[in-house]
Amino acid sequence: MELWDRKGFSKVGSTIGVPLFVDKLTEERRRTAYARMCIEVDTNCKFHKDVTVVLDQKKACTILVEYNWKPPRCTHCDVIGHTDKKCPSKPKNTEKGATVWLQR
Repeated sequence: MELWDRKGFSKVGSTIGVPLFVDKLTEERRRTAYARMCIEVDTNCKFHKDVTVVLDQKKACTILVEYNWKPPRCTHCDVIGHTDKKCPSKPKNTEKGATVWLQR
């Protein structure tokens, strides 16, 4: 419960990205089994399964992290919203010897 306030949520969320807000049940401490946060992440976010938060010089805490949703990310053009398979800027591979029809 040491991290269960705005400062604590900010400290934990900052290890992942930019913390935006917590949900109403978390803020009102009506559900203390876990906290739900909305965090803005960079396109290169690794989505770690746990984060380590330093509480003071003698104490650190490892917190398990789950993600409700992970956006589709294209590693070819580094854009969120589509995957490599549907990347509009990726050149299309054609098989050797395949007939390609062009409209005149």
